[in-house]
This record gives sequence, C-alpha cells and structure tokens, in this order.
Amino acid sequence: MIANSCVAGVIGDDTEAVAKEAEEKWRLPILAVPCHSFLDGDFHAGFYHAAKALADRFMKPLSRQKIRQDNQAALLGERGGPASRDLVEMQRLCRYFGFEKFCLFPAYASIREMKRIPESAVSIPLSGTPQGFPWTKKLASELQESFGVPWLEHDYPVCWTRTQNWLESLGDLLGKRQAARTAIHEQTVELNEQLEQLTPCLQQKRIAFCIGRSRLLFDPAWVFELIELSGVQLAAVVLLSDSLTPKQQAELQQDLPSQTTAPVLLSNEADEIMASVDFVISTHELTDTTLRQLFLPFLPLVGVRGLTNILELMARLARRQGNRGGIIYG
Repeated sequence: MIANSCVAGVIGDDTEAVAKEAEEKWRLPILAVPCHSFLDGDFHAGFYHAAKALADRFMKPLSRQKIRQDNQAALLGERGGPASRDLVEMQRLCRYFGFEKFCLFPAYASIREMKRIPESAVSIPLSGTPQGFPWTKKLASELQESFGVPWLEHDYPVCWTRTQNWLESLGDLLGKRQAARTAIHEQTVELNEQLEQLTPCLQQKRIAFCIGRSRLLFDPAWVFELIELSGVQLAAVVLLSDSLTPKQQAELQQDLPSQTTAPVLLSNEADEIMASVDFVISTHELTDTTLRQLFLPFLPLVGVRGLTNILELMARLARRQGNRGGIIYG
C-alpha cells in the first residue's frame, strides 16, 4: 500500500499509475491511497481511503451460497489494537446481543478476514476524536451500500448516558430489544456497585477541570457526566492558554456554559482556585508539581468499565495522604 505524502501531491505524482505498474510487475496487490495531508484531508481521511481501497479490492457481495452470520460483527476503526481495554469492553457489550466473532477492520484484519466482513450481521464504527468519527461512519455507510451490512449510526458508548443509548440503539437495529434491556440492567447494577465503593471518598472534594484541547479534538461532555456521577464539586473549568489559540478559547467560552454552571476561566485568572482545590482533572500535564493531577486519556474510554476506571483513579488521588502532588495517567 502506497500512502501519498503532501510533497507527492504538490508535485503531482501519479501514484496510482506507479501502483498499477508495480502490481503488474510483482503480481501482488499494490494499492495507492490519496492522503496528501492538507490537500485532501487529514489523518482520518487517509485512514478512510485506505480502508475503502481494501474493501473495494478484497470484499465481494454475498453470493447465494452464503448467508449473513448472526454471531459476527465488524468493528471499524482503531482503538489501540485487539487486546486493548476499549476493544475488550466493546466486545463484551456486543456479546449481550449474541456476537462471538469479530472482524477488526482495517488495521488488524487479514485478507481472509476482510473477505468475511460482508457476512457480518452489523458493522459498528469505533470512535477516536470528534474529528475522526465522521470518517469511520462514512466507511460504515459505504460498506452497507456496497455489501448490505447494516451499521449502527449512533454516538459512541462513552460514559453512562451514551452507553445506555448505544445499547438501546443496537437492540433496535438488530431487533433484540430484550437483549438491550438485559444489558442495561446488568450494567446499571455494576455501575451502582462501583459508585458505592468509590464515591464516598470523593464526596465534597473540590476539583478543577483543565482543558487544553480544541472542540475539534475533544468533546468534554463525558467528563462533565463523570464529575456529576462522582459527587465531587467542580470549582471551575480552566482553559489552558498555552495550549489553545485565542479563537479556540473563545469557542470554548461560548460553548461550555451550556454544559456546566461552574465558572469558565483562563489560566491567568485561575491561580487562587487552582491553589484551593483538592485535585485537578486535566487534558494536559501541568507544570505545577504541587498539584494532584489526573491526566485524561486522549480517547475517552468505553462503557461502564471505562467510566469506573477513571473513577478509581480519582479515588486514588482523593485518598492521597498529606499535601503530596503528582500525576496519575488515565
């Protein structure tokens, strides 16, 4: 697979012709992917074009001899590899609906597995950033158009509300509403058990939430729900001026009051509050080593277990003795 660079795009290299000539010479599939960076998109566009090229080359519509596999789901996108915490949790949620076989496309699928994807009962887009999710959804939509594989068009199951809605939507799509109800009930029980264990030490703790990522890369809604469930008091949302442009700061200042009643401050306005809080949740490492910091993962974690993983880290900070600072990575 040949991935174009921006230089090749500026010069005007015909990489498709190069790939075709090389394929004829070597008698191996050689694909050219249009990913010229600023000329035609970003990383996520290149990821989409790579997946689309693989689908066009190796997938075929179901023949009369083949039937759709009710126990197979195609997971589209990348979340840290097959053994990652997120992929394991996503597969666990899917098993409520009878799925036992999974095709991880495109990054971890062999050619043989790619050919099986048209047999899948459903395809489920995996989310990275708000910027990348539309490209994964576009891939799912085109797989449905080309191969008839239905896909789940819904927000990602991050934090509790979206996890419930995601389970309900998957149940509706598959005609398995009872399975969705069972999943929501069991996940509710699991969440309540974890909250009972973890939140007593968090009650009445004062925290600050520091944001240094633009709305294009970061949706803070799941963090606000996490804060509400934990029982901590949000003293302020602090915008990290060193990591945001003035335009990005203005966008967040306009948007955040619809999601929280806490004051939204710039870094240079927050010294007093930062010195008074018990700990900080932040999208970036802060240079003040006296602060207790929870460094949020760049990609929000999936499902109830992703939520309780962050709660466990918050509880560790809350239980820390004395005035010790330091950082815990989510």
